Amino acid sequence: MNESSDFLSMLEEALSQRREFLNKNVLPVLRDNFKSFHSSFHSLYSILLRKSLVKEDHYKFDKKSSEIKIPDDSPFTESTKMDSLSVRMSDFESQLEFIDSYYQYDLDFLNMGRVKLLAGLIKYYSWENLSENAPNPNTRILAEALSRIKIGADTLSNNIIADARTQSAKVTMDIAALLKDVAMYLRENYKYEIRKTLLPACRLSRQDDNMRIIRQKFPQVMGGKPFYPELIQELLEEDFGKDDSGLKSRLLDSLRVQEEKQVRETESQSFLDILLDGVRALAAGSVHLEEAAKKLQETQNLLINKKLSFGERFRRWLRRLSSKESEQFIYNVEYVDSRTNTSKKARLDYRRFMDQLARRTRNLSSLASRKNPAFQKLAAAPEDKVLQFLSSSLDDVQVILRTLPAVDAYFRGELSSAQRNIVLGIKVEINAIKNSYIKANQKRHEYISRKEENDQLKKLGVDTDS
Repeated sequence: MNESSDFLSMLEEALSQRREFLNKNVLPVLRDNFKSFHSSFHSLYSILLRKSLVKEDHYKFDKKSSEIKIPDDSPFTESTKMDSLSVRMSDFESQLEFIDSYYQYDLDFLNMGRVKLLAGLIKYYSWENLSENAPNPNTRILAEALSRIKIGADTLSNNIIADARTQSAKVTMDIAALLKDVAMYLRENYKYEIRKTLLPACRLSRQDDNMRIIRQKFPQVMGGKPFYPELIQELLEEDFGKDDSGLKSRLLDSLRVQEEKQVRETESQSFLDILLDGVRALAAGSVHLEEAAKKLQETQNLLINKKLSFGERFRRWLRRLSSKESEQFIYNVEYVDSRTNTSKKARLDYRRFMDQLARRTRNLSSLASRKNPAFQKLAAAPEDKVLQFLSSSLDDVQVILRTLPAVDAYFRGELSSAQRNIVLGIKVEINAIKNSYIKANQKRHEYISRKEENDQLKKLGVDTDS
């Protein structure tokens, strides 16, 4: 009995140390990896939406959920595969949004059921085998849709796709390893609770049918806890099996926390990585900035031609041909000030705004891929310079987000009802740019918060570099 009591005490201490290690070093990384995975997936999904290879799910916000739900993976027909892809990608992103918004990264919340759901979700697409020959039908149809973009000459989109695929494959492998670590703790903690609470109420021996006895007593003693027969069997082997001493020793060794400098190194490196993730999140919106500008220009051309007679259009063409006169378009637009939530009016120099938009779009698009020289140059810059760049870029995009809907609304107000029905709106692009802005701004705030925490620890004399 003393031997059993000693083992239980050692197991309790080992689990306590492992729990502290997971809460401090593993779960924060798991949270960041899921955010990174969401960002990469959003980049792919946004491009497919922009290319009209998938459709928006108009019922997305009607699908309320209080827990993760793996999207449908049932077979689909050839005629419905693209509709299935649209719905399933939308559902998949909704699950990632749910995790980002509502999941708590602590061991009281992350039970074995939730860890199993997370592990199942990251396997929904086979990122390491994203090809049209993949055995997984969801992976196969996604690869087919992405291959259609490769056929075209859209280098920017192809670079973003390649980067997102690489990142998704890497980060899901990292997530799987972290979940395995968490699951191991949860399994051993479950067995510890059985040993501490249930076994004293049972009279077990090496000769008895111990599984039957435990199964009978379990509901009375353990209440609503789930019964995992495979874990009970492990426990019985460790406590009553032929190699019980060896199994117990190996169990304690597996829980022992090793002091690793690598954890600290990862933390110090992650400050710059957080900023660069923010830059890439914002850069993912460049394709939508470009598309919104294109649609606005088409609408403006329609508006100009509507107001001019044939003779005026001819004289305008001659002026442009001779370049003697630079046309200016000043519009009285109305926008909502996000700081005061009030409506304001302003005179907008349309040509100047479009030139600024084009420059910012080119700047961001050059940073969408890690392989691009512009991104590599930024990654080599000091942290404060990267923070300054991200902050100024966010400020610029915030102004763009305020101006684009205002210009679109002005143009639509000037068109006839028949013309309004044929022009393409920019709502999809605005939402995608907003999402990119929000993700990038979250990264900026995360960097500032963690940097301040790190600085406070240094002031208190804590060595954060060791």
